[in-house]
Amino acid sequence: MQESPYQPPQAPLATASAAAAPNGVRLYRESGILLATLFCGIAAGALLLGINAQRLGQPGVLWRYLGCGLAATVVVIIASLVLPQAVPALTFNALQLLLILYVLRRTQGATLAAHADNIGAFESNWKAVGLAVLVLIALWTVVYGGILAYDVLTWERA
Repeated sequence: MQESPYQPPQAPLATASAAAAPNGVRLYRESGILLATLFCGIAAGALLLGINAQRLGQPGVLWRYLGCGLAATVVVIIASLVLPQAVPALTFNALQLLLILYVLRRTQGATLAAHADNIGAFESNWKAVGLAVLVLIALWTVVYGGILAYDVLTWERA
């Protein structure tokens, strides 16, 4: 007896992964996090990682990511001042990208892949870069404010 050609295939149905994000949660893509890190530094990438973690139901992790990102930014600034000028600036960018990529894949890689497989919603990369620019503006404000305060405090009055 021949089977009906109109019978549906007997394939197992895909189920949601345990690592997948809850429905309706919009996460930042790996590409958006890396773009933010490339253009605005490791603090911006860490902020987006923290936002993803918070949206995945890990309260308090945002501040840990942001603190580590700011500490890494300070290390990059000090390293750029201490190392000779023969060291290309691309070295600092590449190291920041590799560090964020490592942390991203280690902590959220499986979740983002499962979220994409389940056709989950993602935030725009433009939004990621916009948040990164805001982080960059805040960092430069603090740096220039510190330089100005130092200059005012050390200014000798005649």
